[in-house]
Order: sequence, then structure tokens, then C-alpha cells
Amino acid sequence: MISLKSVRHRYNSVNTVELPDIDLQSGTDLLVLGLSGSGKSTLLHILAGLLKPTEGSYTLQGTNLYALNESERDQYRGKNIGVIFQQMHLISTLTVFDNLKLAQYLAGLKPNSERIEQLCTDLDIADKLKSFPDELSQGQKQRVSIARAVVNKPVLLLADEPTSSLDDLRSNDVVLLLKDQAEKNDATLIISTHDHRVKSHFNNVVDIDKIQKEVV
Repeated sequence: MISLKSVRHRYNSVNTVELPDIDLQSGTDLLVLGLSGSGKSTLLHILAGLLKPTEGSYTLQGTNLYALNESERDQYRGKNIGVIFQQMHLISTLTVFDNLKLAQYLAGLKPNSERIEQLCTDLDIADKLKSFPDELSQGQKQRVSIARAVVNKPVLLLADEPTSSLDDLRSNDVVLLLKDQAEKNDATLIISTHDHRVKSHFNNVVDIDKIQKEVV
């Protein structure tokens, strides 16, 4: 389902990031561990179709994302890839409901209010549909961010440092929430983090720091 092979990204003549080969089937998960600057964000941006790698190949469900033009790639990403960024980027002038409806619209999908309402019920934020982001707690914003990432039933769910600012209890809850939503949507889940606390939740773990030390 996901195939990443021999990928490197060169930012300049002295800064090259080498990424692990990844071969994952639908419905599986992967934890990518690494320190700041190790290439975790580069990996997620490439997997999300946001950064074309300098070398190597990447296909999702047999589709080479970087063979598509920009408009085609945007549409493909909106329908098939959900991303939870460290910065949530919710639109402050839109309600929770409209933030989620916008995600459907940008993917070229018809608005599905029933899907939004059911998803927010599952995530325990159904009573916040008419609220604006500034009226939410940090935890509620994070749940809205998760809802936005999975509202279009993506085949790939990516999360960048989802537990970095959380205590042990909330960190555990967020990982379980992401795994639960990935399972319900039959999505492949990839979490990128420096937070070793979440390691116990994953059988499939890549330490990207070790790979960078081998780059010539």
C-alpha cells in the first residue's frame, strides 16, 4: 500500500536527509522516532505529498504522487491522506463544523454532515460543533484536528509530534485515539515523534537517527 524506496532529500550541498525504506500494508502502523533535525518532518512531508524528494521513489496505493501535477496531487491528498500537524492550523473564523466541512470541500467531496456529526460524537466533541477554535481547550482543538484528518476516510493517516506537549496520561490517550481512528477507517497510521513514551504502543518502530549517522 505504501512503498518508499531509496529516498534522499537534498536541501543544499551539505544538508542531505536519507530516509528509511518503508513498505506497509493497509491498516498497519509505524512509529518513526528521532531527535529534532533528524529528518522526521521531511519524511512526513514527502509521505503527505508536500515535498518532492531529490532521489528515490514513493507510491501510495500504486500511485506515484510526484508524477501528478500540483492540482492532481492536492486532490489526491485531500481524498486519501490525513495529516495532523504539530501546529493545528484551524481556521479561527470558522466553527468546528465548518472547519470539517471545508476539509470535505477542498478534497472535491460533497458535504457530509452526518459523517461530521458521527465523527465528532466518536471523538467526544459533538457539543462543540458550533464553537470556534478560540473557545476550545487545547485537548479539544487536538480532537478537532484529528477529526479533520480522518473526515474524508483517508487510507493514510500521518501525525507529527502529537504528544510533544502532553503529560503521560494525555500522551497515552492521544496515541490510543489515533490508533482507534485509524482502525475504524482502515487507514495506515504513521506517527513521527521524539517522544519515546509512545514506543510501547507500536511493534513496528524505525529510529531515523541511526539512519542519518550512516549518511556519507
